[in-house]
Amino acid sequence: MFLSCQNKSQKILAITETNTWSDTVNYRLATAEEARKLLVVEDHYIRNRSPFDIASRLENPEGKKEDLMKLMTEEVRDWTDKEKTQIDQLRTAINDSIRKHQYHLQFPKEIILVKSTLKDEGEAGGYTRKNFIVLMGGDIRQTLLLHETFHVLTRNNPEFKKKMYETIGFTVTPEELEYPKDLWDMRISNPDSERFDSYATFTIDGKQQKCAMVLYANRPYTTGKFFHYITIGMVPLDEQLKPIQENGKTIVYPLEKVSDFYEKVGRNTGYIIQPEEILADNFVIAFLNYPKVPTPELKDKIRNLLKQSPK
Repeated sequence: MFLSCQNKSQKILAITETNTWSDTVNYRLATAEEARKLLVVEDHYIRNRSPFDIASRLENPEGKKEDLMKLMTEEVRDWTDKEKTQIDQLRTAINDSIRKHQYHLQFPKEIILVKSTLKDEGEAGGYTRKNFIVLMGGDIRQTLLLHETFHVLTRNNPEFKKKMYETIGFTVTPEELEYPKDLWDMRISNPDSERFDSYATFTIDGKQQKCAMVLYANRPYTTGKFFHYITIGMVPLDEQLKPIQENGKTIVYPLEKVSDFYEKVGRNTGYIIQPEEILADNFVIAFLNYPKVPTPELKDKIRNLLKQSPK
């Protein structure tokens, strides 16, 4: 178990030093005090939340950024002894699977686990930032922990992310793509996929078109969880990978217009809001070697990738 308190300099190291790798996963549980410090660090996700993000997560159309930061820190909790024991058992099981299947994964030196009510994220199952995972606690499923661990892997290992995205036909760009300005205020941000940096070529109206997936709200926030506002769109890109506009407005195709979407991404998961989430579920399927899935060739492709030695 990795439960010891750290001094201030060690805490900062836990946030920033993710270029020291391990071939097995080391989960360390944060105290509520440490968790509050981790959550208020201003990173890419915090800096780029849209007005809709803030209002919907606070469930208040007049909500402010500082109110959301306050809510984040108020909702952290200490882990119970029962949860500590369960997480230690999950860590052992995951590392046993790594050895059994001879996976070659580059994990950060440690992955920090934060406990929260997750009221600041619509009470979702969990989310990640930097090298930490935020979970509700209680009965934590291995599949959830693996799903969130995948996000930490892609965030901290660009080469792994690039290869994983290629398995479903997506290209990861060195720099972020230009997010459509007319969609910005209604953008729904995902802390697990904070960078807008991938695209794929799809068939739309019988023509090949480079597109980036976007998550946005199709109406202003009034009440309820942000999940109820989620709209998945495909933004066509020109040869310079800029969003294509028509009459001064960004073109956004609904998913139904993409005739070969499932040929690209497979049918192993219904969680298809972004390539990152499609891949996180497929990572779990491949890691645990599910025997029967709708698109077994994708599972096999990812399993082979997990067994490749990092260069």
